Amino acid sequence: MAPNTPIDNDDASSSSSEPDIDNGLLQDELSGDTLAALMKFMNTGSCFDESDVDDNERIKGDERLTKEKTSEESTNNCVIADTLQRLRGDADESTLAHEEKVMANKVLLVLECTTPKEASSLLKRDGVIKINGVLEHNLCDISLKKINQSLLDSDFQSENEKGGEVSSFVGFGKVWSREKRYDMYLPNEGPYKQALACMLCKGSALSDLFLTVFEGKSAFFHELSALISDSGSASQPIHPDTDYTTTAPLYTCFVALQDIDESMGPTLFLPRTHSREVHDRHNEAKTKDTLLADSEYRLGILKKGDVAIMDSRTLHSGGANISMTPERRRVLLYFTLRNPLYSGEYPPNGSLIPGLSISTAEF
Repeated sequence: MAPNTPIDNDDASSSSSEPDIDNGLLQDELSGDTLAALMKFMNTGSCFDESDVDDNERIKGDERLTKEKTSEESTNNCVIADTLQRLRGDADESTLAHEEKVMANKVLLVLECTTPKEASSLLKRDGVIKINGVLEHNLCDISLKKINQSLLDSDFQSENEKGGEVSSFVGFGKVWSREKRYDMYLPNEGPYKQALACMLCKGSALSDLFLTVFEGKSAFFHELSALISDSGSASQPIHPDTDYTTTAPLYTCFVALQDIDESMGPTLFLPRTHSREVHDRHNEAKTKDTLLADSEYRLGILKKGDVAIMDSRTLHSGGANISMTPERRRVLLYFTLRNPLYSGEYPPNGSLIPGLSISTAEF
């Protein structure tokens, strides 16, 4: 694995991961010149070549030519960026349609609850588990209210729905299938800090689980955020958050702040897909369909205060929210821990407020 594989939790991404674009799609859609410009843009962020400006013109400081070149660069880059975004969307939709066809006859089971005593062994075996009642209901209610208000107070929601360029907005991360989906960074204060203290205090189910998994070592947070899925949001392609490594780099806890039923797009997990063999098959076009057809599927249907804990190598996807009313918004408070037993380089760009440092030792 390349050690810097981006993470994209559930609606994930919480980082900069983007769907791959098929070369055949590019060649069918674009002329040779446009394709060359697009590839340059993807590699450098610009399709403008400064070598096109004559040295004498640069030395003389010809303002007219400079302005013309700058204007041309800006226009071309905007066109190329729009094209790239459309093609990525086409690739995303094509992948979804194909996966839905492969999975058409699959029975979707429910992710079953495990006892704290069995949690560590089942997490190691299956790559995902569910534990009931890890967060008090009053803290769920307070956190949910604050998240909804914070989203309302920001201009991110309206810009996201318009397709605006908001990926640089401080406090929000990128997600798969981002329309009507939001990944909002949370501060370690107020109800969120209280919630973490409730879930990770000494003797709690999560504290005992991670003490076992991490062999008594404390862990730093890689992410602390809220995953929000509104009515009308589409499902996501099936993906892992990190490529295969011998040791899991990360573990993510998805905490339900309200009851989540099947219509609200619960996360779909594929247990026992965190192995090298499965990743090899998933990454190979010839074997991917058979893998998906043969895999077991578990829906993360959670009650308020329940948590799903996932090994970052496990295949999963965020489901489509097909509920018909605004109050059916799905909100998950989630946090990701860096496995202190992992010796590689952690993925970059987790959904964490820049400069924020949190450790399980604080709780």
